[in-house]
Amino acid sequence: MDASPIGQNNLLTMIPIPTPMPTPMIIAHRGSPKLAPENTMPSFRKALECGASHIELDIRMTWDDVPVIFHDEKVNRMTNGSDFLSQMELSA
Repeated sequence: MDASPIGQNNLLTMIPIPTPMPTPMIIAHRGSPKLAPENTMPSFRKALECGASHIELDIRMTWDDVPVIFHDEKVNRMTNGSDFLSQMELSA
């Protein structure tokens, strides 16, 4: 912080002047899941439209080594299944 003199007064001779803060990065976790289904292109687009400068997503591997974008270890929150994604096969 820099300081600036404010006059001849001995009680207060300096006032701190805050230095500018850097602009924070806005990182959208899983896109914008309140506006579109999480981890989908519509969700990522909505996040960017709302001012996010970055998106964050999770890539997990299936049993047969296929990478998929999915946040949770288990699929029960987003599907009617209950398995761990890492124990599921995706390739045909």
